[in-house]
Amino acid sequence: NLRLRPDQEHGYSMGVDLGDGVGATPSVISIKDLDTGYKVGRWLSRRTKPETMAKVIYCMGLWVGGRGKAPIVAVEANGGRGTTVLEDLKRMRYPRIYRHAEVATQGAKKAAALGWMSTSPRKKAALEGFSNSLFRGTFKNPDIRSIKEARTYVHMRDEMGRGSRIAPRSLGHLNDADLAEHGDVVIADMLSDLGGIHAGSQRIEEPQ
Repeated sequence: NLRLRPDQEHGYSMGVDLGDGVGATPSVISIKDLDTGYKVGRWLSRRTKPETMAKVIYCMGLWVGGRGKAPIVAVEANGGRGTTVLEDLKRMRYPRIYRHAEVATQGAKKAAALGWMSTSPRKKAALEGFSNSLFRGTFKNPDIRSIKEARTYVHMRDEMGRGSRIAPRSLGHLNDADLAEHGDVVIADMLSDLGGIHAGSQRIEEPQ
């Protein structure tokens, strides 16, 4: 846990995995130092409601600070709670929200969607990329809880019988849609790493 404000000469990224706020699954914020590669903080709560999470993220980001005055924040966008939190952050004018790859809109133009949308193939690719970051030492993880959770991840077959999912072994009974919303600490770590990788190419929303 962070007790002192991080070095303000460094840059930071935050990854956010959203829980339901009723005790079943936690919401997690993971903080990565982009200069050292170290995970420098984790916030976790099982009782913080999704409608409150935008305020938590906003305040956490301003407190962490660093270069750019606030970390880039990558929020898992799945489900209504993800959309709600991202729209609240946008309304609050949080300056650096991760945007997913450009997607086609009804007007045939392309727009970068707020947040990171999880599907089984996308989650598999992102976790494999995160595994590579751990192997290369570009994400240094001193968080024992995260390491223990990561050790439970295995390749498993999807609903069509193909071996194309990566998830905790204990969650293998879930369908693809439900499984996409699980992972907690590891997913938050992965998103902080993903946000950091793309930090230089993401548009900064200047408060008006």
